[in-house]
Amino acid sequence: MKERKFFTGEKAASLVLTAAGGICLLMLLYFFYYYAWTGQQHFANWTGALISYGGSALAAGLFFFALLFPSQRKINIATSLCSISFALYFFELATSIWFGLPSVLQRQNRAFLAKTAKSNGVNFDTRSKTEVVLDLRKRGIDAVLDVFPRILLQKQSDGTFKSAIRVHGREVLPLGGISNHVVVVCNEGGEFLTYMSDEHGFHNPPNLWGRTPPDIVALGDSYTQGWCVQTDRNFVSEIRKRYPATLTLGIEGDGPLLELATLREYVKPLKPKVVLWFYFEANDLADLQTEARSPLLRRYLTDGFTQHLSTYQPELDRALREYVEAKTDQSALSRTLSEVSTFVGDHTLSAGTISPFIKLSQLRGRLGLVFGENNVRLGGNTFSKERAGAMRPYINLFRDILMEAKKSVSDWGGQLYFVYLPARTTYTPVAELNQERPQVLQSAMDAGIPVIDIHKTFMARKDPLALFPFRWTDHYNDGGHRLVAEEVLRSIAVN
Repeated sequence: MKERKFFTGEKAASLVLTAAGGICLLMLLYFFYYYAWTGQQHFANWTGALISYGGSALAAGLFFFALLFPSQRKINIATSLCSISFALYFFELATSIWFGLPSVLQRQNRAFLAKTAKSNGVNFDTRSKTEVVLDLRKRGIDAVLDVFPRILLQKQSDGTFKSAIRVHGREVLPLGGISNHVVVVCNEGGEFLTYMSDEHGFHNPPNLWGRTPPDIVALGDSYTQGWCVQTDRNFVSEIRKRYPATLTLGIEGDGPLLELATLREYVKPLKPKVVLWFYFEANDLADLQTEARSPLLRRYLTDGFTQHLSTYQPELDRALREYVEAKTDQSALSRTLSEVSTFVGDHTLSAGTISPFIKLSQLRGRLGLVFGENNVRLGGNTFSKERAGAMRPYINLFRDILMEAKKSVSDWGGQLYFVYLPARTTYTPVAELNQERPQVLQSAMDAGIPVIDIHKTFMARKDPLALFPFRWTDHYNDGGHRLVAEEVLRSIAVN
């Protein structure tokens, strides 16, 4: 007796074609609901609408019509469809990983900036930071790559973050860089920012630490460190022209918990008259999400905790130098493999990663087939309730951090100011709104900290984008730094 086949090639082909037609219909419904019915998104032009509506409807009709074809033809069409789909998603996966690697992004960024600089009549140094370090060493200058606390935080299997640095067998998180070395930092305006680091690895002139108490100490991230303008043109240097005893302890990547740690380790012993807390709207809360998962950093919320970092700077320098030299000597292949491993490990399956993958976002973007925009990016007031709920714990933690900072500064009779720094994307034609701005400002006011809102200062300018290099890069140019300093100096009182 001939065995009955329950699942034939023809049935499999029919299933594939039916599924493909159904997916196309779902896409058509998606476009209709989000673009035509609710208006949550819109098409940038009629070409996008035609391709999205017409293409989905036509493809659905063709796939369902193919169900009427002879058996072998259906099998051939289904096989081709599966092969093409596999190739497209393999390409999407490969490009998503490759173009998400830091080294690739940096090369693309340098190439774009060089092209933009050329069109503005500006010479642009296209070398990488590592190339600059090696070239300086050939000239007898002991230069090093910049190193910063956040890059030292490594993700553990339980989801927490621990420092890559060990001193005397215990975990230590340095809050400055390598001291008394030429540090190569960044280039956004044409020439690299390099400087001689101070006694604790920060961007200050020599011998400022001996002035006790300082007039002003500035806390913050790369903006407060002085990215990417020359040393005498950043806003802390501008403030220093009026108050010579001004220190910056800002460093790349610092978020609120790292800044509180820096306050406890380095600022509290100095007891300055004024502390400026510079908050950058684009990433400080995002940085806090990582910092909050460091058990070591969370201990700074406990009154009195300190790592006593200032007491063993030589040990910190040796550990940081070993870490930086490993990065400097790393081959291109080794660096790429390390970045791939980190990228894959950091991009776990979630709605935020699956959705762009399913939509072939990388492929469509590189083919110029992205026609839709979300209304939130167009300056509307459509805020995500899901995002607000997810961010609430970090807003609450941020408020606690500010209150602890306020208490510490008040204990020695100093004055703490909160300086709100805006992002470039706030002023672009398709503006990206910072949804947490009201809660952030309210947190500072709840803590009793005077607020200096630089966003209002920038908005008073006819062309805020002119305050950014080539109107494109994220950090402020000379004019932007000067404007920040002028507003701060108008707003503070140093007794």
